[in-house]
Amino acid sequence: MFWRIFLFILCYWILAAHFLRSGDVIVTGVIALAPLAIFIKHQSIKLFLQLGLVVGVFTVWLPTIYNIASMRMAMDQPWLRMALILSAVCVLSFFSAWAVQPVHRDK
Repeated sequence: MFWRIFLFILCYWILAAHFLRSGDVIVTGVIALAPLAIFIKHQSIKLFLQLGLVVGVFTVWLPTIYNIASMRMAMDQPWLRMALILSAVCVLSFFSAWAVQPVHRDK
């Protein structure tokens, strides 16, 4: 169970680091502290946090992959390694959103 929560928090912190790079300190703080709500044992909070990771993939990571890859292609620079790394971040985010599901299962 520990590894699921660790991956979940790590994905949120990676997302927060993306916003910190652009200087959005308030958004960074909210995203960095949001996964602490996973310790509140309420199903809707867990679903909201899972949805946050999935939305982060579609609104942050996929457009970032596209923007950086198109910029690098236009400048005739290598882009494949960057695309693979950010794709791994997307897969990790999806996996951690899925893996945290059994943590608060009702018995």
